[in-house]
Amino acid sequence: MADLEKSPKGFKLHNGADNMYKNFSTTIAALLTSLCLLTSGTSCVRYTEEVPAAYVYSGGWGGYGYGCGKFNRPADVAVATNGVVYVADSRNGCIQYFTQSGSFLDEWYCRDAGDGKYDGPLAVAVALDGEVYVAFSGNNACIQRFTATGSFLGSWGSFGHKEGQFNLPTGLALAPNGDVYVAEAYGDRIQYFAPSGTFKGQWGSFGEGNGRFRFGCDVAVAPGGNVFVVESANHRIQCFTPSGSFLGKWGSFGKRDGQFDGPSGIAVAANGVVYVADSGNSRIQYFASDGLYLGEWGSCGSGDGQLYGPLTVAVAPNGDIYVADEENHRIQYFVPTGSKSYITRSGFLVTAAVFIALGGLTLGAVILFLAFRFGKRRL
Repeated sequence: MADLEKSPKGFKLHNGADNMYKNFSTTIAALLTSLCLLTSGTSCVRYTEEVPAAYVYSGGWGGYGYGCGKFNRPADVAVATNGVVYVADSRNGCIQYFTQSGSFLDEWYCRDAGDGKYDGPLAVAVALDGEVYVAFSGNNACIQRFTATGSFLGSWGSFGHKEGQFNLPTGLALAPNGDVYVAEAYGDRIQYFAPSGTFKGQWGSFGEGNGRFRFGCDVAVAPGGNVFVVESANHRIQCFTPSGSFLGKWGSFGKRDGQFDGPSGIAVAANGVVYVADSGNSRIQYFASDGLYLGEWGSCGSGDGQLYGPLTVAVAPNGDIYVADEENHRIQYFVPTGSKSYITRSGFLVTAAVFIALGGLTLGAVILFLAFRFGKRRL
């Protein structure tokens, strides 16, 4: 241990300790430089990806009404691995399903009393094995599970704010491991469950900060497991780990590229591209997983390819994009055309991970460096 000599202004280091200080200063400076280079290098890791250059209208079906193939404010759309398209027809109280091109296959109703019979389906998702999950609202708020043809299999949840209860569940997503993620628009949180309905975790509260939500109305899970949440009132997208640790965000209110006006739906493709239903701007925007703007399509109207308050979006296994065009009471689908390359950083996800891992070490080194330097100057 270094010897200390008492002085009127404090403790003075002998020569050996003074050399130790100099060596320590050099070491800390080198460490900080290395950390800066590592962080800079990480945020500059880049990948070249190809995505569709544009999306063009391919078809659509529906229209206001009651009965086979007609809708009254379709709230959600999902596509099974076999291409079957499921629609949560909220005001008609039923789930309808179709071929990829819109030919009606069948339906089941959700308004009568009894197991599997609740009013107001707001969200629908399809598992890899073909089972269908449906979110219901109101006093009967719950998640229910059906076979691909509508036979009731089970349910969980009730109206409320406790674990496993729901307050306006408007978004459903299934993770690669089968976990079920639920976005509660009025509950300002994300809950996730095992496929059987066993509660596994939750995160979120009301607000504008990281990890907080204002009308977080839809959720999507990327192939790697990260969770994307779209917030209608905060006009943004947030990204989290599977257990809810905040990773990054993008978006603000407006009409420019990457801005939103009440976004209400989100989906993630197999290649990680994120699609957002920008409801107030009547368009679909798509992004790299780090929030890099890639493109958009749509304009306000009722013609082919136009949108009026698009509520949700879904990606088919073949890459086609299906949109629940709520105010037009219809489903439209769009096909990719051409391709374009973009260069993206590894993104806020890797950068955030580096800072989380190294931030504590860097801060400690800075504090020690300043402490030694301050002590030296007092002599």
